[in-house]
Amino acid sequence: MIKDIALIGSGGHCTACIDVIGQTAEYRIAAITAAANDVGGTVAGHPITHTDDQIPNLVDDGLTFLVAVGQIRTAATRKRLFQLVASAGGRCATIVSPWAYVAGDTTIGAGTIVMHHGLVNAGARIGQNCILNSKSLVEHECTVGDHCHLSTGSLINGGVRIGDGTFVGSGAIIHQDVRIGNRCVIGAGAIVRRDVDDDCTVRPNR
Repeated sequence: MIKDIALIGSGGHCTACIDVIGQTAEYRIAAITAAANDVGGTVAGHPITHTDDQIPNLVDDGLTFLVAVGQIRTAATRKRLFQLVASAGGRCATIVSPWAYVAGDTTIGAGTIVMHHGLVNAGARIGQNCILNSKSLVEHECTVGDHCHLSTGSLINGGVRIGDGTFVGSGAIIHQDVRIGNRCVIGAGAIVRRDVDDDCTVRPNR
C-alpha cells in the first residue's frame, strides 16, 4: 500500500529526497512545507502546499513525514523540525533507496534517509533524522547518533562511534574505532585517525 508523505523543506536536498522516494514506490508525496513566501512554488514538479506552521494539521490528516532540509555544519534546523513533528504526534518515515545496501541486522532510526548507493554494513546502528548521502559507507558495528549528516562519499570504518548532530563532509575518512563527539564538523576530505571531542571542527589534511 502506497502511503502519503509530507516533505519538510523545499531546497536542493528536497529535490534529491523526491528522487529517492520516487524510486522506492512506497510513498506518494502529498505535501511539501516551506516558508510562507515559497508556498505556491514547486520542487521537482511537486507543489509546495503548506507552511511549517501547518505541520500539526498534516499530522491530523494522517501523513507521514520526512525532514528534507539539508545539513551543513549545524543540525539545529533539522532537529527543530523533527521535534516539531514529534511534538504534534506525527511519525517520520525511514527511507532507503532501492540502490542502497543495508545489512539485515542493522538498525536505522525514524526520519533517516539512505540515499542512492549508500552502504550500511553488518551490525551498524544509525540514529534518527540522519542523512546518509549518496555513496556514503558505514562499516560494520558503527554507531551514528541522531541528527547526523554523512555527506557524499564519506567513509566511516568499522567500530566508529559518532555522536548526535555531527556533520561529516564529502570524501572524509574516519579510521577504525575512532570516537567522534556530539555536534562536530568533519571537513570534506579530512582523514580522522584520533578521537574528536564534542563541538570540535576537523579541517582537511593539507
